[in-house]
Amino acid sequence: MTTSSYNSLLNKTVARYTQSVSSNALGEQVETKVFDSSGIKCRLSPISAEQKSRLPGEFEDVKYTGYFLSGQTLTTDDIIVYDDDDYRVREVYSDSSGYVKKILMSRL
Repeated sequence: MTTSSYNSLLNKTVARYTQSVSSNALGEQVETKVFDSSGIKCRLSPISAEQKSRLPGEFEDVKYTGYFLSGQTLTTDDIIVYDDDDYRVREVYSDSSGYVKKILMSRL
């Protein structure tokens, strides 16, 4: 398969934010999200009960598996906005084809 073959499977569009730390007026460190890009094509699949049972306990709140083209920059703690809901990227995997990144997403 080629990148264009995978591209035809991407049926959702999301926005991506990165996590940033800044200081508020009191000098306290505050996490904020910084807009990175929108219109990112992907495929999202809800996690099934069977898949959830195989995930380590730290990922028990994962709601979706996301599939993105490998050229997309994704890191853990990025925020994906889909249907006006925010999801934190919990884990990023590259598949053996080299064309796809798979992520696990938890709803915030």
